[in-house]
Amino acid sequence: MKIQYFKDQKHEENFYSLLEQAELLGLEKRGERFESLSEQMKILRFEDNIEKKQVAFLYLIALYQDDFITYEGMPFYVEVYEEISLDGPVYLLDEKVGKPTYEHEWGVYYGKKILQNERINLEEVPKNMKKFVENAMKMCGLV
Repeated sequence: MKIQYFKDQKHEENFYSLLEQAELLGLEKRGERFESLSEQMKILRFEDNIEKKQVAFLYLIALYQDDFITYEGMPFYVEVYEEISLDGPVYLLDEKVGKPTYEHEWGVYYGKKILQNERINLEEVPKNMKKFVENAMKMCGLV
């Protein structure tokens, strides 16, 4: 796997763990890694734009799972009932929180923008996050 799509192995593991929790990896694809995220999106056939945006959101929050545990007391996790349900520090998605202060909050902020189909100006994204936000945008066709 070309590590350029992930910050490190922990990011990759967290991402695939969230995909499995969300039941977005078919049984035949579990444990399989791909050369690129765009290849993965094609192979896994995420055709629904909402599903692609959910995957992009999971990609961004997977980057900060350890920070969510440290600063918010718990990571994000997914449960599947009739629909995908996100649990963990979901209060970070609330409009009342306002502009993010910390890096992990920015990950949620940009993930939320993707879910809401809002335009993201990559020039305004913090430098250390730019590559990952751009990858997330590519995953769901926003770039």
